[in-house]
Amino acid sequence: MPNKKDVVPRYDQKLFNFSIKNEWISIVSPKDSKDENLWIHQEAWLHLGCFDKDFNAKYFLNKTSNGIYFMVIEGSFSVNGENLNERDAIGIWEAGSIALQATKENSKILLIEIPMISIN
Repeated sequence: MPNKKDVVPRYDQKLFNFSIKNEWISIVSPKDSKDENLWIHQEAWLHLGCFDKDFNAKYFLNKTSNGIYFMVIEGSFSVNGENLNERDAIGIWEAGSIALQATKENSKILLIEIPMISIN
């Protein structure tokens, strides 16, 4: 769901330098973000990380009410103590930050931070 009503559908594309290592590459963020990436009408962020073996990374959520979803593209990671291998994924909510460590060389992970919807 967009963060406001009646938004005009749009299309955008951009080239990214995915050879950057050991830091998060911001791919998508909300329209009003200062990031120079693709934007959407939603309080959601997408990042890609390519990390060296044993590199420790931390991600701080932009909104503590959001949840986060990780999917390992290549290699393996320990995410908050859970071991994930290629094509594994994990969802985490009610956390202000997430700690992860690459456990194989050139490990790649996709991070998606999204609003959590309360169902009553």
